[in-house]
Amino acid sequence: MNTHVLRQVAIVSLPYLFCPLAHADQRASALYAIQTEAFSGGSRRSQSTTYGNLGTLAPFVGTAQASTPETAVRHGFMGQLYEVSALQLTAASPIVAEGQIRQIKSFLLLDDLSLLALTPTSVTWSIQSGPLLGINSTGLVTAASVSQDTAASVQGAYAGLSAAFGLTVLNINASNLVSVAFDLNPAQSGSAQLPQPQRVGPNYVLSFSEPTGVTGFTYGAEWSPSMAPGSWTPITDTAISPQHNFSVPIGSNTRVFMRMVVSQP
Repeated sequence: MNTHVLRQVAIVSLPYLFCPLAHADQRASALYAIQTEAFSGGSRRSQSTTYGNLGTLAPFVGTAQASTPETAVRHGFMGQLYEVSALQLTAASPIVAEGQIRQIKSFLLLDDLSLLALTPTSVTWSIQSGPLLGINSTGLVTAASVSQDTAASVQGAYAGLSAAFGLTVLNINASNLVSVAFDLNPAQSGSAQLPQPQRVGPNYVLSFSEPTGVTGFTYGAEWSPSMAPGSWTPITDTAISPQHNFSVPIGSNTRVFMRMVVSQP
């Protein structure tokens, strides 16, 4: 399993190799528990629901891990010994709708299969192929307009290494308009990812934020007591873009139905 790695460098002075250990107090909170604040010269393990720590050779080598986001910290000089195997590029989704943007991220793949995140500006970005308007110094790529879904590719280069990342530029049409407007993951159920209305006190409320990087859409909402044709009434948006808030007093209605309306000028 790939792991994002944070590196910490410790400078060790050999005369202090056998220094006495600190007082072993216990600490705990709602998120973690530490049995002792100092480990012996051998290997000890501590863990909680959010992290684990395997200590080796007291303060000089050890590994600490957290599950969300998945992260590993390797302590000490030996924890910094690794070989770079390749450059890897990734994104939240390989699909970018026409006229929209997508952030490309870069990592170094290490010889233990862990990943070391790179600063976006340290990578040289370029477009390899496809209908892309450009990619800036931070790895933000912009898609051009297309008449049909079209393949594209970008490239990143770092310290003599290079890698490509394939994208699909999506043509926006009536069948995918809502999916694009809410930047839905095509691998998951679309309806489950949409904002859901809920009862808040005496009102039925739909509240959400526009997805980061999605532009050019108008978001609205309507309500109906029955869903009958001609019974839908527009709801005033009481928030300021990119936030949206639609609220309907329930009053004496036994049922309140709400639907989102998305359009592209």
